[in-house]
Amino acid sequence: MSLPKNYLVDTTIDNLGKNFTDLFNDRINEDIREHFTLLFIEEFIEPKTGRQRDVKEVRAYYYKNKFKKTKRNWLASLKRSLTKPAKTPKELTAEIKFIEDGISKNFIDLDKNYEVKSIDELIEKRLNDVETWVSDDDMLLIDYRYIKDKTKRQVQNALNVDFIIKLTDLVIERFNGDLNSIVKEVSDFVTQTPLPGKVGNTRLKPESELNPVLVDEYKNGDLTITTIIDQELAKNKKNVYMNEKDWEIIHFTMSKRDIEFVESQKIFVNIGDIVKNVYPTSRGQKEYQQVIDRLLKLKEISFQIQEGDGDIHVFDLFNHIIFKDDGKRAEIEINEFMHKQYISNQITKIYSDKIKNFNQKYSENMVLILQSERYRYLKQNETKTSHSYPYEFFARRIRFPSRNKTENLKIIDECLKEIVNNEVTVHKYLKKKDIFYITFYPVSQHEAEDLIEGYNAETPILQIQEAIAE
Repeated sequence: MSLPKNYLVDTTIDNLGKNFTDLFNDRINEDIREHFTLLFIEEFIEPKTGRQRDVKEVRAYYYKNKFKKTKRNWLASLKRSLTKPAKTPKELTAEIKFIEDGISKNFIDLDKNYEVKSIDELIEKRLNDVETWVSDDDMLLIDYRYIKDKTKRQVQNALNVDFIIKLTDLVIERFNGDLNSIVKEVSDFVTQTPLPGKVGNTRLKPESELNPVLVDEYKNGDLTITTIIDQELAKNKKNVYMNEKDWEIIHFTMSKRDIEFVESQKIFVNIGDIVKNVYPTSRGQKEYQQVIDRLLKLKEISFQIQEGDGDIHVFDLFNHIIFKDDGKRAEIEINEFMHKQYISNQITKIYSDKIKNFNQKYSENMVLILQSERYRYLKQNETKTSHSYPYEFFARRIRFPSRNKTENLKIIDECLKEIVNNEVTVHKYLKKKDIFYITFYPVSQHEAEDLIEGYNAETPILQIQEAIAE
């Protein structure tokens, strides 16, 4: 999957603050976003394969070989300048010369202006400050006291190192070091179809004594969705449900697709990475086995979908799974139906940190549906931002816990409130009887580039933003 470079670059630059941007603009004659976007691509994407580099490995390399090494080198250089001064004073020696000139001309008082009694005491104080800077990992290279005395090349290297350190810290702290988890993406088919287990548990039950399969049949109007799994496989498993953890495994697996996926339909994934994603607070042998059991279950599940008297669509999720390296990795071949969904960009994306605080069970399902609508209007160059959605729109796409319309309208209302409060996708809404009038947030250029596959930059986003303002 493509990486959300705009999100990462913009957030990192914001986190680095005004001193960082001011120094860049003062010393580097380039567009700051373009500069760091190019650096991000160079450092995190393998040029030959297009595969992502490991965030923690990049961070470790930069920390040891660039961040700490530069600090130590600058401290050593500063000390050398005191014993072997250059012809042109700079950094600490330039400051000493300025102070000595000031003392001789009576406009500097060491005690009053610098809180020291002598030049030697000032030198000791400055060296102590720099040594503290060297040992303090929270202090960046640009926090070096004499950074403005460095050459343009040294300043640019320092800015680059600080950027990578801060970006990797962001990904490690917020997303467990996984670039793919920054964006949640779901195929439009899964988003728009009330498949089992997306919210809550869907138990698969024996169809009959004569037919050795477990089934779940869901009907909504003329839509029928039948889920089937072989009973022999399931009877020895504790889990004969489809639930959210199964879909988390599916979505995480799909997020690991790379160039090879396009031609072979294959995805290679570490079981440990799935465990960290699905069971973030507990990662023992039990959880490893549960992930393997769930993968085996998902391999055997089939869906049959029919609308009215139309064709019956039958498909699986996975064609095969091969466990490698003593079960530590899995080669998973995705079914052709799902493969087509992804290579034809029939997917909806959303920044994961925008939805992580949801408490309502159906909010995530609903915001993905509405995000898909929001992007659909953008692709159609639709400038109108408010649209009406009747109850039936949601009932056709979400598997609610009951058939009670009043209860389900309440669920939709509560979820929309939560979505609005989290300031994602929906700017505001109004409910009138069983119709919801929804106003979407405008889509920025950077968001569109990050989250809409194949986005055409010619799309007149400004028109949409101007419509919101009106």
